[in-house]
Amino acid sequence: MLKKTLAVLVAAFIAGSLYSQEITFTISGSKAPLAKIFRYHGSKMEKVDSLLINNFKYTFKPDSTITAGEYLFTLPGKRDIQFLYTGTSFTVQAKDSTFGASISFGNSKENEVFHAFLNQKEQYDAKKDELEKLARKSSKRGKQQQAYLAELNKVKEEYTTKCLDLAKNNLGLLASTIIKATVGPVPPPALTMDELIKWRQEHFFDNVDLSDPRLEFTEVSGKLIWNYLELFFNTTLDKESQEAVFKDALNNLFGRSDIAENLVLFWANDLFNTFGETDYDGLTTYLWDSFIQSHCSQNDEQTTTPADIEKIKATAVGQKAFDFTITTADGDKITLSQSKAKYTLVLFWASWCPHCIHELPLIKNIYDHFSSKGFGIIGISVDYDKPEYEKFLKDYKVDWPNTLAAQSWQNDICKRYNVTGTPKMVLVDQNLTIISKPTTPEQLEAKLKELLGK
Repeated sequence: MLKKTLAVLVAAFIAGSLYSQEITFTISGSKAPLAKIFRYHGSKMEKVDSLLINNFKYTFKPDSTITAGEYLFTLPGKRDIQFLYTGTSFTVQAKDSTFGASISFGNSKENEVFHAFLNQKEQYDAKKDELEKLARKSSKRGKQQQAYLAELNKVKEEYTTKCLDLAKNNLGLLASTIIKATVGPVPPPALTMDELIKWRQEHFFDNVDLSDPRLEFTEVSGKLIWNYLELFFNTTLDKESQEAVFKDALNNLFGRSDIAENLVLFWANDLFNTFGETDYDGLTTYLWDSFIQSHCSQNDEQTTTPADIEKIKATAVGQKAFDFTITTADGDKITLSQSKAKYTLVLFWASWCPHCIHELPLIKNIYDHFSSKGFGIIGISVDYDKPEYEKFLKDYKVDWPNTLAAQSWQNDICKRYNVTGTPKMVLVDQNLTIISKPTTPEQLEAKLKELLGK
């Protein structure tokens, strides 16, 4: 009985020790009754607590749900304090009258280093913006512009050196991980543009401590994955070739032995949600099959179901497209399988869709160029207003067959093609095999050049 009692007391002591930290914000002169605490989770901000004022003090008491990471203390009037929490207590002081300039930390090397970096970054960003504006205003390729650009490179080198030295002198800190992830590696001099892109693709994560799981709950983590993939984006590729390039890049990253498992899952979810909204179906199913499906219970925000994924796979490249017949505004009946074109684009659009308004004229230019080579389009509008639909066709001189979908989104054709947004493009051949699912007019054009020649 005594042993059991002692065990309970020890467990209670350990639990109390783990969650007895306090972070006290003393804001002299503050009259705001309430402060809020947010946690960075990549590009998202998650509210974790509200703090009541008590004699100019706001006390934050992290519990077991509060992970190590980057946080934001905020008061009304955009008075914010970024801070790092890594499991220890510390204090923060500031004056309400001179808020930003008066911030100081007590008993927190993490935040002293972090704010030294933030100050360096603020100074660099201001100088960078100033020099870039001056360079834009000066004559192109003139001596003055070259001087501004040279000064900009010098300022960047100085900033990078100072930041990396700060990180090197404070190894093991979360602040150091954030600094290195933000600044990135320094490329060798005298590279051509193509060589520089290739170097950045191969060395992008050289300075990033991917083994540090705390990186997930920082602001920079959300930027890293997209900045990395941006290096592999190529406007000359068709959709499926672009997806293959992205997959290779992600396999190289996620297959590393030094990357924390939570980072893989966090980035995979972030990519999955965005690619799912932009019809990158190949990447969406790859991320689901490889990473998401087996961890669904760990992702409370995941609204996609296995049934949704099956719908995507049913309309993937290589599958048979659903055959249909439409009635055009002129009363003509058009059946997809009877199209005389070698390749037919099934195009879902709407007159109220901003992307459609921008892209349909570009698609028309592509149609005008390739229609004589065996390219056709069947348009299906999900407009609610017939007069607006007809006005759009007239104003933009759309001369391929179009129909206004009955019941709009609930139309059987829209369901069969898994249409969840516009514009949506599905390119099929004469056997109704889905050949490509472009997201942009550029990707459509690239595919047609491959299939029909320039």
